[in-house]
Amino acid sequence: MKKIGQFFEQKKLDHKFKKAGEGHKLTDERPASSASSSNAGTSRPQTATRQISSEGAQMAGMAAVARSEPPKTESQQMKAIRREAQRQIEKEQAEKAVNIPTAASARTSSSQGSNDPDGFNDGSAPVSVGGVYYTCALSPERVQKSELDEHIRECILMHLAVDPIKASSMMVKTLNKDSEKVQVCINTIEKYISNVCAHPDEDKYCKIRLGNKAFQERVGSIEGAEEFLQALGFERKLLQQNGQEESYLVLQQEKRNNPEQLKALFDVLVNTQPVKPILDRDIKVFHPHNCVMRFNLPPEFYNLSTQEVEREQQLRAEEVEKNSILRTKAMREADLQKQLRRYRYALIRVRFPDGIILQGTFYARDKLSSLMQFVRECLVNDWQPFYLVTQTRQKLTEENSMLTELQIAPAAMLNFAWDESIAEDIASAQVQQTAILKPAIMKLIQPL
Repeated sequence: MKKIGQFFEQKKLDHKFKKAGEGHKLTDERPASSASSSNAGTSRPQTATRQISSEGAQMAGMAAVARSEPPKTESQQMKAIRREAQRQIEKEQAEKAVNIPTAASARTSSSQGSNDPDGFNDGSAPVSVGGVYYTCALSPERVQKSELDEHIRECILMHLAVDPIKASSMMVKTLNKDSEKVQVCINTIEKYISNVCAHPDEDKYCKIRLGNKAFQERVGSIEGAEEFLQALGFERKLLQQNGQEESYLVLQQEKRNNPEQLKALFDVLVNTQPVKPILDRDIKVFHPHNCVMRFNLPPEFYNLSTQEVEREQQLRAEEVEKNSILRTKAMREADLQKQLRRYRYALIRVRFPDGIILQGTFYARDKLSSLMQFVRECLVNDWQPFYLVTQTRQKLTEENSMLTELQIAPAAMLNFAWDESIAEDIASAQVQQTAILKPAIMKLIQPL
């Protein structure tokens, strides 16, 4: 039976082979007539003329095909949305029209409803602000954020010769980031002083071995702690201990007999506040310009690295899907907090009725009241009520709200307007208002 089956299979193959037509070599050129006749043999006969379908017939056919296809499920729709979002991300990366931080700020601008045709500046344009600058209470000099820690350290060291107790206390409170270790150090120094006050005549309570493990862990590892002990009256000395010389801090004799002074000096350490950096507003004033909506921010304005921002762009597709499903209040609040932590600073521009533009730098988590106070301090009539309006004509009134909550971080352009009731009173009194900003502020005016 097996052989019979093979025989019939071979017969079928032979029949198909003969039906295919005359054989030829691959190197031979096949005549066109042969090819056409072969095609005619293998294809279905066609009519000389083909009737063209009418437009109504075509639409009916498309409708029939649509009815025959199964409807898309929600998951298929989500997949389509994700694919579209991914295409948009790839398009943005390919165009490279803006750098990554600027792209984030451009999204913020679009969320405010900006109708500016130019949008945000591209990466080739100069940045809107040279960087983020700080000052401190010890010096009016402006420094960038990258130089801030070293600048504060230098300022404190310069005060060390003038007021060693105060300066060393600032070192302890400012130059050490671990607050728990700082508190352990302060408690240990308090114990040293208590022992001296209780036993002023006993040498063992008036000296500290620098090589002691407990001292090194609790006090020696804290920057400024030894300087504070020396300011209290301790001196470095080499003393004999078990036949070897070791370094000690030994309290001077005259300091031992004045316990009240020691306690008063220790209180300075307890009550000293760390030297906090002060964000410089970096005030700028510009002539009227139609590119006021363009922003190009440096990376310092963002809490995200380049890789994190790229990852954020990829998550936009997931965010589309997330917004399409129901979420609990806790989930929404968690997303809001994540959004608030995205930016460090906010560059705010305020456009006045005469077209003059005032610019300042703020923390992204600053309250609206800080922005209002900044604007008020620049006005000639600082007593006159005013308000700020976004590009979507939203009046900003919630002064306790953070700039991120108001969606004006990391950059925004706001319009200034006087309070209507007061403006009417001034107009009725025929009081002529000339300049809006103070002359000292107007001296800073420059082209945008």
